[in-house]
Amino acid sequence: MAFVAVLAAVVSSSVGQETPPSRSFEPTPEERAWLEAHPTLRLAAYANYPPAQFVDERGRQVGLAGDYVTLVAEMLGVQIDHVPVYNWELVLQQARSRETDVIALAARTPDREAYLAFTEPYLELPAVIIAQDSVEETLGPEDLIGLRVAVPAGYAVHDYLLEHYPDLTLDPVPDTRTGLRKVAFGMADVFVSDLSAASYYIQTEGITNLRIVGESGYIYRMGFAVRSDWAELIPILDRALAEITPAEREEIFNRWIHLSQESAISAGRIWGIALTGLALAGGLLAVVFAWNRSLKKLVRQKTEQLESELVERRRAAEALRASEARTRLIIDTSLDGVVIMDAAGVVTGWSTQAEAAFGWTNAEAVGRTVGELIVPEPHRVAHAEGLARFLKTGEGPLLNKRLEVTACHRDGHELPVEITIAPIERDGAFEFSAFVRDITDRKAAQAELAEHRDHLEELVGRRTTALRQAKEEADRANRTKSDFLANMSHEIRTPMTAILGYAEILREMGDLDDAPPERIDAIDTIRRNGDHLLRLINDILDLSKLEAGMTAVETTTCSPTLVARDVIELMMIRADAKGLGLRFHAEGRVPATIETDPTRLRQILVNLVGNAIKFTERGGVDVTMRMANADDHAGSRLVFTVTDTGIGLTAEQQRTIFEPFTQADTSTSRRFGGTGLGLSISKRLAMLLGGDIAVEGEPGVGSTFTVTVATGPLERVSMIEDSDELVGGPAVVPASSPCGAGRTILGGRRILVAEDTPDNQRLIRYHLERHGAEVDVVANGRAAIEHWRESVRRGRKPDAVLMDLQMPEMDGFTATGILRAEGYRGPIIALTANTMRGDRDRCMAIGMTDHVAKPIDPNALITALTGREPNGPGPTGDGTGAGNTETLRARFSDTPELLDELIGLFLEESERQMTGLRAAMATNDRASIRRRAHTLKGSASNFVEGGVTAAARHLETVAGEDGDDGALASAVERLDVELEELRSALRRLHGARTDEPPRES
Repeated sequence: MAFVAVLAAVVSSSVGQETPPSRSFEPTPEERAWLEAHPTLRLAAYANYPPAQFVDERGRQVGLAGDYVTLVAEMLGVQIDHVPVYNWELVLQQARSRETDVIALAARTPDREAYLAFTEPYLELPAVIIAQDSVEETLGPEDLIGLRVAVPAGYAVHDYLLEHYPDLTLDPVPDTRTGLRKVAFGMADVFVSDLSAASYYIQTEGITNLRIVGESGYIYRMGFAVRSDWAELIPILDRALAEITPAEREEIFNRWIHLSQESAISAGRIWGIALTGLALAGGLLAVVFAWNRSLKKLVRQKTEQLESELVERRRAAEALRASEARTRLIIDTSLDGVVIMDAAGVVTGWSTQAEAAFGWTNAEAVGRTVGELIVPEPHRVAHAEGLARFLKTGEGPLLNKRLEVTACHRDGHELPVEITIAPIERDGAFEFSAFVRDITDRKAAQAELAEHRDHLEELVGRRTTALRQAKEEADRANRTKSDFLANMSHEIRTPMTAILGYAEILREMGDLDDAPPERIDAIDTIRRNGDHLLRLINDILDLSKLEAGMTAVETTTCSPTLVARDVIELMMIRADAKGLGLRFHAEGRVPATIETDPTRLRQILVNLVGNAIKFTERGGVDVTMRMANADDHAGSRLVFTVTDTGIGLTAEQQRTIFEPFTQADTSTSRRFGGTGLGLSISKRLAMLLGGDIAVEGEPGVGSTFTVTVATGPLERVSMIEDSDELVGGPAVVPASSPCGAGRTILGGRRILVAEDTPDNQRLIRYHLERHGAEVDVVANGRAAIEHWRESVRRGRKPDAVLMDLQMPEMDGFTATGILRAEGYRGPIIALTANTMRGDRDRCMAIGMTDHVAKPIDPNALITALTGREPNGPGPTGDGTGAGNTETLRARFSDTPELLDELIGLFLEESERQMTGLRAAMATNDRASIRRRAHTLKGSASNFVEGGVTAAARHLETVAGEDGDDGALASAVERLDVELEELRSALRRLHGARTDEPPRES
């Protein structure tokens, strides 16, 4: 083997004396420009892949890859900034984050192609399977299933095995050395690595119990890897690599990768090399004798060469000392302290900043362990164990990371520091460099910032609380206003019931032809002023709802032409009474139908046309309809104009006319009457319909009010020229009244009336008996309960109950609850002067089936009793499941607004009940669980039989038993699932509605 070494030295010497090959590499202008724009390339100098790729003591890339880097850098004319990296996964991570630009040696994989571009490979090496020499058989990858297979983490062969052999039990290790050690010490069964790196470490580490047992099937084909956004560099590198001759490539390969390195693996191959060496030796002896004459000349030349090299080495030594001094100066003047320690944790280097941070001088620190110098006492054992673990396994979770830890000063006080520790391998031994920064000031600033942040959060919290309180006060004020309006409505509507009702009776009693004219005028005066008072109440309630955002629109397909004609026909009587003309026509092409709320549109037009007639004494009123933005189907508007020849408006009046309670002036109010609310309501309704109202006018000439409303999509809507095309039917089909069937529609039905006002008692009895009903009247809820119980005993249960809500002794809500609880399943109809949405919701929630507002409209009352089946506390026919929405629609086809109100209440109430139920589960309050399950069962029965009601009934039963908590939790889970399914179905049906009729201002 010594002879082989001599031969290698001679060959190396002779090759080194060859004239360097001439290069024909010349970058193109574009390539030259790119290289000039990137004069320095940051190279990820990987340190743990010898002999192909490692670093020297200065952290520069050496090995086979290092020689290629040197040659290519010379041809490209660029500087190489070597960035030493000791972990391959960190190499890839820095490439992904663009912290480095080039990797000297890397294999192409699909994952890496996402952030790297690759040159043609200049090195190919097989990946082999290595095991202990006790393994005699030959193994392939398929034979490794069930074995512990160590593989370098992040290497190309790692990705290859994951993709092609997913059933293998892989043990990723940080580098080749660690993998070999694991197999040698029995911590892994086999290790898969390339042949050269494995041979190198086996030889240098002196491992004698390993052998190659097979091939992995993977071949490393490695070249340069460049960040993917620098793809322009790839063709430059490929052309530069092509300039390297085969002889140079062979020289580089032989310089770093030796066959003799496999001696610890294959004895047969060693014998082959030895025999080859003996054969070469004979030839070499002949050559030596032939050269004997020129030996003195060669020695003289060698001597001169060595003297020249000695001079160069002295210069290099001086440069090295200067470099070391410069490095020392940089370290000592940096903001971070630098600590160097050996594998045992003993300090070998201690910078000036380290002295300042920890109080130990360089002389005092060097030679001591870093644990006793700066590691606090409670952490020293963990520090020593972590160091030992790294030396044994090559794994260190805290290395190459920036960490914030607590360190110890010489005087004993602890201080926060930021530290980064990196391992350095040199001559087969590890050293560690630590960069440490005292962050006491930073922590103090952070603490101060946190204090300011906490103070700011406290201020924000106070402000938020104040705003919440202000909002709650505003909500209370709004509720107070709503309650006031509701009470006002009740106090006015209750006596109005008697006034208008008896006025109607007086008109129907006797022969009107024989009645004195004064009597007829008196009755008409009562009715006219009563109607006016009701309109005033309705306008105030409308405005209140609009201001509170409680007014919703129900968009449907309707004919704008027919809506307008309905209004004209309605108002024609008023116009004829004053001798005014009232005309309607469409200008140009208008849509046959639009998407809007016809009730609200009619309310607006009735208000505007009514005002125009009211304020016009001579001439007439013209209503026109036309399109605006006709070509823009998505944003088209329909425009109505109402033009009169009345008293007109000044500019100031036009600015204020849409404000609530505003008319032209006080004389106008005295002369024409009205509340001044109609235009304010109309403008807000127009805005809800996607439009607006504007006005123009001149005193003494007249006024023009312009209304715009959104039409909705018009792509499939026909446009008509002649508005008479749609005169064939009404815009909206009115609900039929049941009262037309005859005056005995209630014949034989027993009806119980609970009403505390004597006048209303007599009035309601009159209307009911007039249609053939048998009527029993009581004055309060308690009397209604007693009457019900007596009727049960006598077998004469009432067919229906009319229940006033506000009565002495017992109100209608309580009485209804008792009636339902005692088994009454007939309709219970609420009689109330409260028309706010909350009152209607409460009626339905307590079990009432309908709601008739005061003053009592006889037709509405009879319709409530006969026009539809009761909407009681449960379904009247087949059960309605969560998904059977068509059945639910059919049940409420005549009262879709009632359905929406019930759904909205149920969605809100069920969420509240489930929240309370979960809280009760947390405290195991079974009584509360049972009560809430019962409430949910009753609420859900308005919509469904089975499903939620069955789940709630089951939970109610389980909560009443002494069963285990598991059964209770299961029952709650079942109810939650069933309830969410029902809620999802109801949400799709839910839409806010209003049942207020259009009103004239």
